[in-house]
Amino acid sequence: MAVRSIASTAPELVFASLSGAHLNPAVTLAMLLRKAVGLRDAAAYILVQIVGAMAGTKIAAWPGI
Repeated sequence: MAVRSIASTAPELVFASLSGAHLNPAVTLAMLLRKAVGLRDAAAYILVQIVGAMAGTKIAAWPGI
């Protein structure tokens, strides 16, 4: 369990200064509720996060990889 926590926390710390650590919709939703990001930006982040997750799933399931 600790490895999973480190694996999810490390990218957030590394990329927080670049993207605000919008790595999944839960983070974006929390930032929206704290009014740290506007509704329009949050909607865009969430849409891109979902599309990225779907693309990642397709790539991971690609035969031969």
